[in-house]
Amino acid sequence: MPTFSLRTLVAQAFRNPSIAERFIKFEQGGGLRFEPNPGLKAEKLVFSYELGVNWKVLRNLSFDAAYYLNRYRDLISYEQVAQPGGELVYRVVNLNKAIMQGVEINADYKWSPYLHFRLGYTYLDARDDSEDRVNDNLAYKSKHTVTGSVMANYQRWSLTLTGRYRSRIDEVFIYPGSEPDAFSVFNSRLQFQVTDALLVYLAADNLADTQYEEIERYRMPGRNYTVGVRVGL
Repeated sequence: MPTFSLRTLVAQAFRNPSIAERFIKFEQGGGLRFEPNPGLKAEKLVFSYELGVNWKVLRNLSFDAAYYLNRYRDLISYEQVAQPGGELVYRVVNLNKAIMQGVEINADYKWSPYLHFRLGYTYLDARDDSEDRVNDNLAYKSKHTVTGSVMANYQRWSLTLTGRYRSRIDEVFIYPGSEPDAFSVFNSRLQFQVTDALLVYLAADNLADTQYEEIERYRMPGRNYTVGVRVGL
């Protein structure tokens, strides 16, 4: 029999700046340097709201959707500090106001005891809402993310295939103009339950050997394999 449920959440929270953000200098190669900020304020989530719905259409098919809204004050971020020598120097700062809102949609389908499908989509609108902002976009936030997985089980064997799509990032602060493009990446994992306490597996990640970046100028690994053993005590 179909079931339908609603949920809601209202909350507030805060995050104190770390010791590193306030007092520790950090330098990378190529003249890239991060300056601390002893006067950094606590990051405040002044209003967090979520409204969600779960709909179980059939015994083996369900959908879940949620809208969320987060309003921040003094969000901890970074800004470039002008240097006479042209070095890349960034300082930890507080953004006056920021907003992150979006939608999450998920579907779950168990085709049989041996086959299970999942699909998810997230839309994120992340903006600097300060009156003195340089631009609207928050750094390193992508608008669209799609995830999916297929899980097959037979006796002691299990095979999982996963995929993820992420849209282009529109704003970065370290190397402007090098914003990572959209990408899709697929992974797999085959495992065998030898005994109740012993499991062996073979994982193959980035099956298509996709060349992609999560952050600018940091290339993620190509196709790679892992063999492992897990022992329970």
